[in-house]
Amino acid sequence: MNLKLNHLYSQNLNIYGDLGNIIAFKYKAEKAGINLYVSHTEIGEEISEADIYFIGGGQDQDQILVYEDLLRHKGFILNEVEKGKVFLLICGGYQLFGKYFVDGEGNALKGLSILDLETNSPDSKVSSRCIGNIVAQLNSGFIKHWDVDASFSKYIVGFENHGGQTKLLTDQVKPIGEVIKGFGNNSTDKVEGCFYKNIIGSYMHGSFLPKNPHITNAILKKALLQKYNDVTFENLYEGEEKKAHQLILMRSGF
Repeated sequence: MNLKLNHLYSQNLNIYGDLGNIIAFKYKAEKAGINLYVSHTEIGEEISEADIYFIGGGQDQDQILVYEDLLRHKGFILNEVEKGKVFLLICGGYQLFGKYFVDGEGNALKGLSILDLETNSPDSKVSSRCIGNIVAQLNSGFIKHWDVDASFSKYIVGFENHGGQTKLLTDQVKPIGEVIKGFGNNSTDKVEGCFYKNIIGSYMHGSFLPKNPHITNAILKKALLQKYNDVTFENLYEGEEKKAHQLILMRSGF
């Protein structure tokens, strides 16, 4: 079995260890016997078709550089979304798929409007940022849609560092889970991320997939099903990734 993964804007949107998610995909694919081919698309280049698309996070100035180029590809991306292709969007990538993003200086960036959400940064002060370890309990709808192995864990854990306050505007987008520790989408709603069709948006950075192997499995399985219609996928877990997940839960009182 073969899968293609396209890492979009890796030179600009790759902060707080977001490359760790690509490493996790490669590692898990190899263990599952999947040939995973990874390509990169940067500003000014055309996006090559893939089964999984990944966009990481970046500083506000990097999002400004990316967003106009991303809008140029809106038609292609919309078509891939409607085909059921898988997208994993972290922080800045997550924000840019919404209606707009307003940075700490009040500059408004138009998003793709694929996800019915908006993001505002109250100011540019470090004290206003949502920073630290985060734990969320997965929503049943997310578990069902992504066929997550809840016997491994009903939680996701990670690290967040964002000034943007994201609001989900309608039921078109549903949160991944309920925040137990940390912030998530914003400092008040106590929900983390969102999912829509085969898109996952999250504020958990490069530790997201390495610390949540059940989510890596679910994404790879979804991509295989979209491509091959019927697959047998065994949920495999290594000792180190189990420890990484359980350590954060333990430190959080679970």
